[in-house]
Amino acid sequence: MKSIMPNVMFNKYNIDLNNPIHFVKRWLINNETRRIISSRTDVKIADLGCGLGIISRELANFAKVDAYDVDAHAVMFAQQIHHQPINLKFYTESVFNIKKNNYYDLVVCSEVLEYIADDLAALKKMNKVLKPSGYLILTVPFNKSLITEFDEREKSRRYSLKKISSKMEKANFAIRRIRYW
Repeated sequence: MKSIMPNVMFNKYNIDLNNPIHFVKRWLINNETRRIISSRTDVKIADLGCGLGIISRELANFAKVDAYDVDAHAVMFAQQIHHQPINLKFYTESVFNIKKNNYYDLVVCSEVLEYIADDLAALKKMNKVLKPSGYLILTVPFNKSLITEFDEREKSRRYSLKKISSKMEKANFAIRRIRYW
């Protein structure tokens, strides 16, 4: 099993890196990040549910990034493949266990919320780790009519615009912009 794990992770990394849907999502996140932090200096970003660290590494081009994931194998792989630049640190940690409050200028949570049992509590925690003037970039699967076998097997949710907006408001986020495709 140990000898298979690096190959599995490397294959997943290549799929995530080259998948057109992932490419577009990363492009949108990077553009939105540039827009948000364009006039700021000494920016701190949290990438929650960083997985293999692809987005984390790209965000490190703009700011100091703390990347969190609960999957120790994914974090270990990310640390090895990205050679941890000085402004990028990976942590095996749940969003619920982050001790830094009012710390981050930007939180990125991409395709993770749908796996968290108490998604509202997770959104509230994200708001807590953000500075009062901070931003959240959140991507979630949309449109319940598109639920697939994969969603069911992975115990993943899809959100309607009304449902995610309601959860964001209950977590005390002011919604500035919504984009979907």
